[in-house]
Amino acid sequence: GGVLVAAAAAVCLRVLLLLSESVREAVSSRVEVSTPVSAFIRIREGAFLWEQGASPYVGDSLHRPPFVLFFFYPLVAAGDTVCAFALASLDALVAVVLYRVASEYIRSEEARPSCSLRGKLAKYGVEDAERWRVPEGDSMAGEGGDGGGGSSGKDAEWLPDTVALAYLWNPYTILSCVGASTIALDHLAVSLSLLAALTNRPSLSICTLSFASYCSPYNFLLLPAVALILQREGGGGRPAMRIWVTVWSFMATTLLLLLASRIAIGSWDFLGAVYGFVFLVPDLAPNVGLFWYFFMEIFDHFKSFFLFIFQYHIAVYPIPLALRLSHRPVFLAICLLAINAIFKSYPSVGDSGLCLSLGPLLHRQLAGMTHMFYLFQVLLFVSVLSPVFWHLWIVTGSGNANFFYALTVVFAAAQVLLLSESMLAVFRYDRLVRRKAAEGLREGKLAAKEK
Repeated sequence: GGVLVAAAAAVCLRVLLLLSESVREAVSSRVEVSTPVSAFIRIREGAFLWEQGASPYVGDSLHRPPFVLFFFYPLVAAGDTVCAFALASLDALVAVVLYRVASEYIRSEEARPSCSLRGKLAKYGVEDAERWRVPEGDSMAGEGGDGGGGSSGKDAEWLPDTVALAYLWNPYTILSCVGASTIALDHLAVSLSLLAALTNRPSLSICTLSFASYCSPYNFLLLPAVALILQREGGGGRPAMRIWVTVWSFMATTLLLLLASRIAIGSWDFLGAVYGFVFLVPDLAPNVGLFWYFFMEIFDHFKSFFLFIFQYHIAVYPIPLALRLSHRPVFLAICLLAINAIFKSYPSVGDSGLCLSLGPLLHRQLAGMTHMFYLFQVLLFVSVLSPVFWHLWIVTGSGNANFFYALTVVFAAAQVLLLSESMLAVFRYDRLVRRKAAEGLREGKLAAKEK
């Protein structure tokens, strides 16, 4: 009952803030919340052009693909009340899907790798296999002493609720909703893809991931994680073949979406306006990313080279991380979402909100992080100081672009350190589990020989 009340309060808060015109306009004008890609006003401009019989991609108005425009089109003509309830309901739907993701994660093998250890111990006649799990009270273990990474029966009682509430009460997702950002649709598609993969529904998972990548091309980074989850949950067969089938199905579905978009609007104008805009970064308006200031200062004849470096840099991470974290595909997905939020060309705080909300899934492993408190303090300070430095730069003129860009660099650095710390904590936890497993198997073999 208390969880439902908290969730309802979060949704009502969104609705009330959205119904306040002054608050909505103040938040939607913030560069940390709305970008040229995600701003709802761009949907309005595209819808107006479409109603006038022109291409919605004429000029520099719309940078979302056609089906995103069609999805939000009914809200353009709707009143403020309907729009407020619709945007708040979209966030609530994302929270419901994340609740299911957490529930399925608890049942997944990733959350219970110690099961295989118990099976090996049983083979050697060791009945009390539970005592070979990480002992209770260990600095790297959590409640119940589950060394499997995971999640005991008690986790099922509170972990899904925590993940859902972490999304609904996350300040970044609240600001995105109140600022009428369209990023919630991306969150919904990504969450549905993870849920479908965890429940072994490959067709739905691939389709929703394709739609997420269609909405924002950087979401293709999640493909290795989704492929590994599907390979693990599907079981049987040849793992390499299943992964390749997932990759080719994803590519085919994405091409079908692009072709359907071409048929829907009658031209290929959206390719340059959406994906060309994201990859070529022609709009250097300030945001919380790393692109705008760098390319504002760089000489034009170097721009193409550094654009390639910046965009290629993002694509470097998925395969090496997938090889290292193949046994933890859900954690791999969280890491790739964090990389997406840090290094994409037009990020907003809403991008960071989703991956931060998924953090409780690995609460036992992340308990080993040594600097979590300080890093979250840095994120808090940057979030508070960002509008202050913006005011000093734009309104009073007593500062310059360096003031604001310094904060965006600190924001990105804090997220990078948070990601690195979480990976180190998970690796330490896995080493501890392997050590305990080796001890258990060694004593199990000795016990079997004595018998």
